[in-house]
Amino acid sequence: MAAIEINELIQDAMAGFMAGVNFALPGRVVSYNADEQRALVKPLIKRRYSDGIARSLPIVNGVPVVMPQTARGGLILDVQPGDLVLLVFADRSLDKWVALDGREVDPEDPRRFDMSDAVAIPGVWPFSHRMASTAMRIKFSNGKIAIGKDAQHELLDLLSQLLTVLTTTIANGGLITDPISGPLQLAPSAMATVTQIKTLLTVIKGSL
Repeated sequence: MAAIEINELIQDAMAGFMAGVNFALPGRVVSYNADEQRALVKPLIKRRYSDGIARSLPIVNGVPVVMPQTARGGLILDVQPGDLVLLVFADRSLDKWVALDGREVDPEDPRRFDMSDAVAIPGVWPFSHRMASTAMRIKFSNGKIAIGKDAQHELLDLLSQLLTVLTTTIANGGLITDPISGPLQLAPSAMATVTQIKTLLTVIKGSL
């Protein structure tokens, strides 16, 4: 057998082996159990088979969702169906390890890089959907906390908006307009509190 034929056989064998090996893929959460921090995840990259047809991969069940945490605390994210994650497939079976307490285990299973041994890391998104990266942001729904280069500007903008509302309220003698119940008159004690808050916020804004 010619050397080139042997090389082709080896390459074909390697290609066939690698076709069944999983490393990492983006996926979409189908459902999520917050108490157990595990999800059903749909892989979002199709696999092309030997017949040349690209087919969807099956939903992966019971996927542990990675959260930045230690034994003493952490950041628990609000994972919802439709959120995108990065599926990372373990070198060996995770069945025994996830069922115990984090100790070293013998997997007692020959499978490697199997789809059933995935973990999901929230936060991978296409370039069309991303948060601004000029500051560290903790965001939930419509609220956010920013820390970093642009955070001071955002805080100053927020303080300016609050001071505008308080200044207008004081100038109107404590008369505010509620969109449901209409005009409301603040009590003198409440007006004193509003004035104190305005003074405090003015001091904070001046120190930034």
